[in-house]
Amino acid sequence: MKKALFAISVLIIIYLLGVMSGFLSIKHFSSNRRFGPPMPDGRMGKSPEQHMVDMFSKKLSLTEAQKKQIVQILISNKGVVDKYRDEFYDKMTKTMNTVNISIRTILNEEQKISFDKMLKEAPKQPEFRGPVPQRDRDIR
Repeated sequence: MKKALFAISVLIIIYLLGVMSGFLSIKHFSSNRRFGPPMPDGRMGKSPEQHMVDMFSKKLSLTEAQKKQIVQILISNKGVVDKYRDEFYDKMTKTMNTVNISIRTILNEEQKISFDKMLKEAPKQPEFRGPVPQRDRDIR
């Protein structure tokens, strides 16, 4: 009788742990944009160019020929856009480093320690390669 009660207790505990871990996983992954559920308009698996054409098409009622032409325009300019994005990212990173160094010069030692800790704890920005999908955003 004791063994059966013990076995049932263990199974209940395992079940409850599974429910809790499932709940926490869902909460974490649904709040994280990279791991969130697929977009309601079915964008999963489409190229960034196709995402943009889909957004344009909703607002502009594009023909199939226009959609194909827009995709070609986006693809032919992708290298230039990537180049400028990389240049911007590099310049922004250098500028932020210069700003942080300048801020540190006016802080006392205790403040510098706190400031450095704040910088280490700040969320890192993801490296974007292509348009950032956004929900219900007007393109202007």
